[in-house]
Amino acid sequence: MRFSLTILVLFAFLFTAAGLLWSQSDDDRVHLPDAPPPEARPADPDAPPPAAQPDEPGAANDAAPALAEDPADGEFEKNFFSLGAEGIAPLQFGNGLGFGFNAHLLFHRFSLGLDVQWVDRHYYDYVSGAWVGPTTWGNINATSQNWLFYHDVLVFNLRAAYHFPLGWIQPYAGLGVSLLAVIPNNDALDSYPGFKAYFDENAGNISNAVGVFVFGGVDFFPWMRHFSIGLEYLFRFDQLAYIPESFNLYGITFLLSCSHLFLNLRFWM
Repeated sequence: MRFSLTILVLFAFLFTAAGLLWSQSDDDRVHLPDAPPPEARPADPDAPPPAAQPDEPGAANDAAPALAEDPADGEFEKNFFSLGAEGIAPLQFGNGLGFGFNAHLLFHRFSLGLDVQWVDRHYYDYVSGAWVGPTTWGNINATSQNWLFYHDVLVFNLRAAYHFPLGWIQPYAGLGVSLLAVIPNNDALDSYPGFKAYFDENAGNISNAVGVFVFGGVDFFPWMRHFSIGLEYLFRFDQLAYIPESFNLYGITFLLSCSHLFLNLRFWM
């Protein structure tokens, strides 16, 4: 488990570094010196005025002036790198709020992204000589906030998306694969062998589970091209092997547990 997390953290670091280098190389791709201005020559008073061009006022075929190009559209001719933070709200009632961080590389209208998300914390209790859980905080007999028996749920999402630039409102949609990681409290595992055995049997088997997801959202650029606020809906199956069994047992509750809403704040470079 620790080795897997080390590899994932290293991958996230390399992804971020590559994005920064890419965005920097895009900005610095061409740095030619400005051409010197032509030498000024005195005007010839006897020369006839130049003929009006079709796009100039006064031309014979002069039409109504064209609307200015939306400044956001031209930005998609460049490549961008973004770093962001996100809040996560599951649609299933009773699940806690989560948070995460993301990095994206935008190649014109296609993007690749990596999300690292903390989505929940589950607790365990020792009742009448037996361990119970994982469950929520309200379902255990905890008398102290320094409770040792829990695990955190982390999700690593690798995603691909297509963007639809519509000015300052830019929808997108895509799909991806996820890795679910269950991180227990090591102090509890080291000090309570009974808890370790129970955890390995009931929660350790879902760690490193591979899932798939689809998503859609929209980014808003309210003030500048380099900052966006976004809303996103994501539907994720965390464990492909258990989809039929889970759906048969829980029905619509299972589908709600796969649905998540995101509020994103991103900085584009």
